[in-house]
Formats: sequence, C-alpha cells, structure tokens
Amino acid sequence: MNAGQKRMRIAVLWVAAAVTYSFGMLMYLLVLPDALEEALAGEMEGMALDGFAGYWMATAVFLLMVMAILTLLVDSRATRWANVGVGLFYGAFTAFEMVGQLADGGFSAAVLLYMMLAGIVFLIAGLSFAELRTPTPQPTAAAPEAMEHREKTPA
Repeated sequence: MNAGQKRMRIAVLWVAAAVTYSFGMLMYLLVLPDALEEALAGEMEGMALDGFAGYWMATAVFLLMVMAILTLLVDSRATRWANVGVGLFYGAFTAFEMVGQLADGGFSAAVLLYMMLAGIVFLIAGLSFAELRTPTPQPTAAAPEAMEHREKTPA
C-alpha cells in the first residue's frame, strides 16, 4: 500500500470520528434522563450553556475535520506525530467521558458512540505510530548508462 492510500484511510477515519463525536453529543441529549431539559434550561452538569460551551463543542468537531484535511494535504513526519498526539488526546478524553457517563447513568447509546469514537481515534494513533516506525525508502541513484543515454538524446 502506498503512502497516499494510507493517508486517505487515516483521513476517512478522522471524518468517521467527527461524525461519531457529533452523533454522540446528540445522543447524549436524547437518551440521558433530564439532559435535554437541562440543556433547554441553559445549564448542563452545572455548566452554563453560553457561547463558550457552543464554541467548545464546535471546536471539538472542527479539530477532527482539520486533522482529516491536514492528513490528506501534508505528507510529513510532523503530520504523523500530530495524528498520534491528537488521537491519543481524543481517546483519553473520550474514555474519561465514557467512564463518567457509565458511573452516572449506566450504559446508553451515547456510551456506545463514545466507545466507537475512542476505538477510532486510538486506531488512528496506532496506525500513524506504525507508519512512523516503518523505514522510508531511500531514493536510488540512476544507473550511469541511463544518465549517459539521457544526455545524448536531443530534447
């Protein structure tokens, strides 16, 4: 598999993570008891739902989409390390949220989506780390006969 195909697969996983995260937020409101009423009242889990909360949720999904675009457009070690770092961050954050929801309300559809999200972002981190560990092929010098032939042919 070439590098472009690997980058495409990781970018698709980032998009899948963004969609799963968005549906997880929606499921949180729909299936957890009193979550929708709290949100409509302007407060959720003791936190005011103001502009900051909206920007926080939008930024969480926006960063996942930026990672998808970055993975597609920039082929470098820095991008791979960013995939590892952001994947581990989202995986740890999602696992923390999932444990909190399990402790509060038990298993629900939102927890299932958070499990899927954690699996996707940990997979991204693992694939990117594995790609970092594979040696990059070194370009080989052209044979001297080919160089001579290229120089002799008219342009």
